[in-house]
Formats: sequence, structure tokens, C-alpha cells
Amino acid sequence: MINLKNITKSYTSRNETVHVLDNITLSINPGKFVSIIGPSGSGKTTLLQVIGLLDEPTSGEIIIDGVHVNQLTNKERNRLRNRKISYIFQQYQLLPALTALENIMLPILQFKKNKEVIERAEHLIEQVGLKDRRHHIPAKLSGGEQQRIAIARALMSQPDIILADEMTGNLDEDTANNIMELFQKIHRQDKKTIVMVTHYLELIKYTEDAYQLRNGHLSKIDRNLNTYVAE
Repeated sequence: MINLKNITKSYTSRNETVHVLDNITLSINPGKFVSIIGPSGSGKTTLLQVIGLLDEPTSGEIIIDGVHVNQLTNKERNRLRNRKISYIFQQYQLLPALTALENIMLPILQFKKNKEVIERAEHLIEQVGLKDRRHHIPAKLSGGEQQRIAIARALMSQPDIILADEMTGNLDEDTANNIMELFQKIHRQDKKTIVMVTHYLELIKYTEDAYQLRNGHLSKIDRNLNTYVAE
């Protein structure tokens, strides 16, 4: 379970304090697929980085599966993040010199490369429908194919939590919907906890719970909304 209690993230410049996140409290049960909607600049990525232990809040408490993160050392935080959390980025973040299969294996290549690892990567690339592209480098793949590889890579380390930061932001509408259908299918099969941030309102229908981030405040919204209040 992910628990955020009274999370605030503030930045001070020119004697002005800006509250990007303002007293946010959120609980996400294991296996839930959650979306957070909001326009660019609303703090969605900051919130995701706080959840993913890549950024520390100014105040408030983070609890991941019963572990009080605020009480951990940096080394312990890094260990917890590496063990439990994977990211999917808007820019794919694939290494250009590696093949699709090698990119999928990347999260654990530094630890081991054996038959079991290769077999898991082969299973994942088949799961995302790109088995016949496994030896292609990223430059030979479309944007949608690269994002599929990024999704498979996120699953490689068998994380409990997947955080997706505008993962369809560089894709056309049809490809974005195809990616979301794939992501939804994988979620139903693997029961991972997924938190996705996006500024595309039409994508929240694929998730189980939806929230809007506005003026630093988070509120739950109807997944069938046709519009939301922009900042």
C-alpha cells in the first residue's frame, strides 16, 4: 500500500514560496490502477517523484508497504525503491546501442545475466507483442514500439509498484489508446500497483480510480468526466 500523509512540496525563489504540492493525503491499495490528471506544470511529475522516492517532500509522511520512508537513510531509501518501484517515462529512455531485448533486461543486467533472465525478457517482449522485433535497436522501432519495450523493461525486475509519467505524451491518439489497452491488460494479469500521471483526460477511463491535481491540491474525480477544471 502507498500512503501519503499531509505531503507538501515547496520551492522558494525571490522571497516567494510556491507550494507545488499542498497538504496532499492519498492512500492507494495494492493492485490498484490509479490516474492523476492535470495540465502541464500542475505538479504531477513532482508528486510521482515523491511517491517514487526520487524527491523528498518539504513536509509530510510517506509510507510504502508499512515502511515509514521518512525514517530511512538515503541508502535504505534507494534499496527500497530499487526493490519495489519501476518507472515508465514519456521519453522511453531506451539505450540506443542496445537491442529491444537487451533494453528490457537492463534493470538487472548489472546483477546477473543467466538463462532465467533471458527467458523472462523473452516472455515480456512476447507479452507486449514485439517478439519479432527483439533484435532491433530503438532507432528501428516506432514510438509505440519503443513505449512497449519501456513497459516490458519496467516489469523486468518484478516490481510491486509501477509509476508512469506521461507515458503516451509523444504518441498519436490511436497509438496512445493501443498502449493504454496493453497497459490495462498487463495490469489485470499481473495485479501491479500502478500510478499514472497524464494531462489527457480521455485516458483516465482505463484506470480504476482518478484524481485531479489543481493548485497543489489533490481531489478524487469521476473517471467518466468529459472535462476538468484547468489551472
